[in-house]
Amino acid sequence: SPAYDPLRPAAPAQPWPAAAVGALTYHGIEPRAVGAAVGSVAKINQDRGVVVQPFGGSPRRALYGVFDGHGEHGEQVAEFCTRAVVAALERAVAADAGAAACEAALAAAFREADAALAASAVESTYSGTTAVVVVRLGGTLVCGNAGDSRAVVVRRAGAGFEAAPLSRDHNPDLPDERRRVEAAGGFVSDPPAPGLSARVWLDAKRTRVGLAMSRSLGDGAAKRVGVVSDAEVRRHAVDVARDAALVAASDGVWEFVGSDEAAALVGAQLDQGGPEACADACRALVDLAAQRWRDAEGLYRDDITCVVARLGE
Repeated sequence: SPAYDPLRPAAPAQPWPAAAVGALTYHGIEPRAVGAAVGSVAKINQDRGVVVQPFGGSPRRALYGVFDGHGEHGEQVAEFCTRAVVAALERAVAADAGAAACEAALAAAFREADAALAASAVESTYSGTTAVVVVRLGGTLVCGNAGDSRAVVVRRAGAGFEAAPLSRDHNPDLPDERRRVEAAGGFVSDPPAPGLSARVWLDAKRTRVGLAMSRSLGDGAAKRVGVVSDAEVRRHAVDVARDAALVAASDGVWEFVGSDEAAALVGAQLDQGGPEACADACRALVDLAAQRWRDAEGLYRDDITCVVARLGE
């Protein structure tokens, strides 16, 4: 068998048609000195991706999600919340539920998962997770998001493709997010340089927490300063002539790959066709993100997780 490559882990077998759905995660890496040499070692992967298809008792329904854990126990938080959100939605979204009911169910599922986490044995005072979840109801997509994982629709635009956003990143320096945090007694620091993150702090001296998002599940210490688990919910009507695919990914992708660039890559890959078109598109996007991390950060890389699902069919 081929040697293990920590920069490009092998893709596991998928339980769904790879022409229709692709899902892939790469664990992060960090530098480690071994004697006089410095190399990279694998980090614990704190990301989680989920695909449930069919969903809600219907083959025309599906659920796609990405959870990006952070903090000392981030992988446990992400695992717990992935299962809790999916379970809550499976209970709430009946086979005949419409988009409005799904929107309410998504908002409730995030709150329920956050409350269940706080009551569980998983340590989440200083650990948390993002969550971006898209429920497909035939020709309608309903997206719930908290944090800086992101979902976009890959849309045809002339001879190419562009991204139609399904979510927005909850950066602490967004005006409405900053207002809520500061009104609750928290402090927001602006990005210290282009490409770096604004952060939420518990104290004016900026010594406690330093959370790079204003919404998350978990992060109990930051809840008292305006960090919330409330999902921002959006609805999207699929245009079968233009909407080619859905992409949901952690910020391991979005840190160095813009939404439109990701849409162009995924759309072009899907146009090539093949029995594993979505899986191929997913790997191409994750590989591009990994290369960007290598170019920018050398021996450090965040976890990278992506789900690609074909639309319009």
